[in-house]
Amino acid sequence: MDREISRILVVGGGLLGTSFALAVHRACPSLVVECVEPNPEHRARLIQHAAIAHVYDDVRHIEGEYDLAVLAAPPDVCIAYLQDVARCASIVIDVCSVKQAICQAAEELRLRGQFVPSHPMAGKAIEGPRAADGDLFRDRPWIFLEDWAPPARVVALVERIGARVTIIPSAEAHDAMIACVSHGIHVTSLAAMLASDDKRRQAYPSLEQVSGPAFWDITRLASSPSAFWADTLLQNRENVVSYLQTLREQIAKFEEAMRSQDREHLVDLLNRSRLARETWESSRP
Repeated sequence: MDREISRILVVGGGLLGTSFALAVHRACPSLVVECVEPNPEHRARLIQHAAIAHVYDDVRHIEGEYDLAVLAAPPDVCIAYLQDVARCASIVIDVCSVKQAICQAAEELRLRGQFVPSHPMAGKAIEGPRAADGDLFRDRPWIFLEDWAPPARVVALVERIGARVTIIPSAEAHDAMIACVSHGIHVTSLAAMLASDDKRRQAYPSLEQVSGPAFWDITRLASSPSAFWADTLLQNRENVVSYLQTLREQIAKFEEAMRSQDREHLVDLLNRSRLARETWESSRP
């Protein structure tokens, strides 16, 4: 695998891009990893990493040829960079959490066979290279699409850094699934934070002092970078809105059971939720 991929370009030195560079350097120290990062503060941090041989400040300044380029920027930025990056790399993959828009752009640019859409299910609520972690992808799903099949050497690299390769049918299936287990959950976390904050400001100014693990767990994602998530949610808006409608329906059932003091219905909802969780846990890799 090392002989087939020797030079890698990471476009975007944020959490995912930098974590990928660190993971590759740890697993395959002979590979040369370079990066593109326009943010001066992030670029200064990247230069300090031994895992990254060189940092460009703009895609227009890229020199040489790469065996693999990894687009690790917000979805709209990845789409904007796709054509330029494809000129200097044999294979281009992305790590965006929305797939339909970038796949459509790749189709229009006639990049089938060169572009490989992918999505590692890994991250943190903290942005930027300061939060980078070479173990970020270990034992996490790394999604590829069946109708945009990845080359064996890309699969081998992803497995080498510890991720679990997962294949799903299409970009449409990906975006619908991710709305259920990531994007919709993200909005739920933010809404829970705002609901508690309203109570804090209105009547309970010391509410955070009595907050237990459940509160901090469910609101963790409220710390995430806003601009990035606004773009991501808007790109997958139809699927996310569909999930939120289903979520509202489920919340309404709990609300009605409590409003009507229907203990039997409430117990049924609680049991169904517990059993669903147990089923998911038993199917977890």
